Amino acid sequence: MKYIDYKFDGGVGIITFTRSDKLNSFNREMWKELYGILANEGERTDLRVLIVTAEGRAFSAGNDIGEMDVLKTSEELYEFFSDGFARVLRKISDFPVPTIGAINGIAYGGGFEMTLMFDIVVASKAAKFAFPEVKIGLIPPAGLTIGPSLIGMKKAARITLLGDPITAEEAFEFGIVDFLVEPEYLMDKAMEIARKIGDSDPIATRVAKKWIARIRNMTFFESASDELVFLAQTKIARDALAKFLKK
Repeated sequence: MKYIDYKFDGGVGIITFTRSDKLNSFNREMWKELYGILANEGERTDLRVLIVTAEGRAFSAGNDIGEMDVLKTSEELYEFFSDGFARVLRKISDFPVPTIGAINGIAYGGGFEMTLMFDIVVASKAAKFAFPEVKIGLIPPAGLTIGPSLIGMKKAARITLLGDPITAEEAFEFGIVDFLVEPEYLMDKAMEIARKIGDSDPIATRVAKKWIARIRNMTFFESASDELVFLAQTKIARDALAKFLKK
């Protein structure tokens, strides 16, 4: 695979984003690679826990602005946002075994939205989180649907409407992050949690995960994704994307 590494270690699957030169921003090929791994590994009966992490200084800076800028038609944008982005986030939420996000660095936009879909989040103290979408004429669908139920309406409004980054410590206080560690201990902590989950009864764990996903998915998210496709075609968003790319 071009942008993702996957390994299986004693019942624990580990997905690592490797597009670090682009801050692990998501393009269409990366979405396809990620969906393929999730679809295939979700069928394994010996998989107990899935960890998702990344190389470099970013977990993910979100959707690839350069790729978004060349998508003009509703069909192209729908493929990117709904068939790519939304489909993968839904797959993570519905994944049959518990998922752990090991957030190594910045998680902005779609990277932050993905963080909300993990069952447990371990973050490096170097991590930062932000929804900058409104600044370029867009919205974060999962942030607007999952966020309020997770952290409360007021905090979700602050994060979404201001678009400013919050620290790992703030994310921990908000309940977005479950465990906060020094950067060098990130994967050790993620593996410790994965092994602890793996020691529990596998059938009960899968049933519990199914209900967690069912409750989370009650608020998520197709209508908000449709609005994102609409906004991405507006002149304001187009001009903002072009301006961003010139920086």
